[in-house]
Amino acid sequence: MPHSVNKQQPFIAIDTLSVTSDERIDTPSILTMPQVPVLCYHRIENGTKANYKVSQATFEAHIKMLYDSGYYAITPIELYDYRVNREPLPSKPVMLTFDDSRVAHYTIAAPILEQYGFRGVFFIMTITCDKPNYLSKSQITQLAQRGHIIGLHSWDHTMATQYLTANDWLKQVVEPQKMLQELTGQPIDRLLGLSQWSFQSFHRSADELLL
Repeated sequence: MPHSVNKQQPFIAIDTLSVTSDERIDTPSILTMPQVPVLCYHRIENGTKANYKVSQATFEAHIKMLYDSGYYAITPIELYDYRVNREPLPSKPVMLTFDDSRVAHYTIAAPILEQYGFRGVFFIMTITCDKPNYLSKSQITQLAQRGHIIGLHSWDHTMATQYLTANDWLKQVVEPQKMLQELTGQPIDRLLGLSQWSFQSFHRSADELLL
């Protein structure tokens, strides 16, 4: 059975993705490790032709297929610990992520995930909080309380390549991070919601500007 959304089952040392050394892995080694699938959803709705959209029935079919196939929904921290600190993962890990703060992530996606014992990772644009068709602050808080992971997707979805000054980083990253931490009571990784390319290119300049 997949894990419960409210109580993690311990990892059983049977058929796991793991490595043997106690040493941390360097970047070339990370690239040779077995990959973990990450599914990214945006709109979950019926009757539109929008890009990045699936119907509610299609979304539930995806989640049921994962459940029936024995997949285990992991968190970004679990993925990081696997790739960097060599912590084991279940044999069928998957990460289920949701971009852009759509209200359907709360009304449709989260209940379906919970029905099958999965957790999601919800990346929030804070500019949209409490606006029509987007997540409210209360809904973000409730998602965190129900065991889901809240990540930062910047203030207004501006590409990180355009963060040129300290004020840009404060507006797009630091202030939204603080807001989400206050809403959820969880630590929010300030670069978790940025693309891998942006992270690699800008984490040093961000530290220089912000620290």
